[in-house]
Amino acid sequence: ARRAPIPTVAAPPAEPEDELDLASAAAETALARYARYKLLRAERAGLQAKGDAFVSSRRPAPKPPPRARGTSSLKSSGHDLENLMALYDAREQRCAQYEAEWAAYAEKSREFDDICKKM
Repeated sequence: ARRAPIPTVAAPPAEPEDELDLASAAAETALARYARYKLLRAERAGLQAKGDAFVSSRRPAPKPPPRARGTSSLKSSGHDLENLMALYDAREQRCAQYEAEWAAYAEKSREFDDICKKM
């Protein structure tokens, strides 16, 4: 009860166009493999960088230098107070500028809505 071998048909001789197609398909496959290789290398490098960043973030932070006894972390000298007040004033000015910009934007938005409703 042996099976008869499956008859095989010999392939016709390759024509130059077929060889060219085979060569271009092989080149495309090689290019695709190379692109995948580069992509995997970049991904691996990114993961390595993430891992290095994680490891360095897990290291204990350097300790600040010891403070002299009896001194607070906030100095109460007039010079520092002036700097804080200048920072506060600059922040207030920025907030006022942002509020003015937002009011102008809201006004334009209302005008646009009115125009759209009239159409």
